[in-house]
Amino acid sequence: MLTKNNADSFIIVNFLKFYLTKGNKQLAENIIRQSFSILKKIKKTNPISIVSSSVEIVKPFCEIKSLKVGGSNYKVPTEIHPVRQKVLAIRFLVSNSIKRNEKCAARCIAMEIFDTFSLSSQSIKNCDDVHKIADANKVYIQYRN
Repeated sequence: MLTKNNADSFIIVNFLKFYLTKGNKQLAENIIRQSFSILKKIKKTNPISIVSSSVEIVKPFCEIKSLKVGGSNYKVPTEIHPVRQKVLAIRFLVSNSIKRNEKCAARCIAMEIFDTFSLSSQSIKNCDDVHKIADANKVYIQYRN
């Protein structure tokens, strides 16, 4: 299941980790394999490159942390390390694929990745929402550590 490229294997391992339910790793691997085969049928290219490019599209560049300063809570935007950016992007993809109304779990993942690749998924909207909140609260950047 792992690839020779380190970045691609990182993405696949994190997909497995977030899609793992009740410790059933074999089931999660089968679902990921089936979703890759669906992606290969749809795009007729390497599915791992599609997944990595969709992760690059969804990566947020900042996140919101809540800080308590002087008795008030402020939502402070902070920059994210590139590894955390990829993890958050994979989390967005997996959580939104679970919310889809498809019968097959592999098809849910494949269609969410394909929609992200074609710039029309809920994961992109989640990332944009994070960026909008960060933009609205950029006044409080002075409070971050």
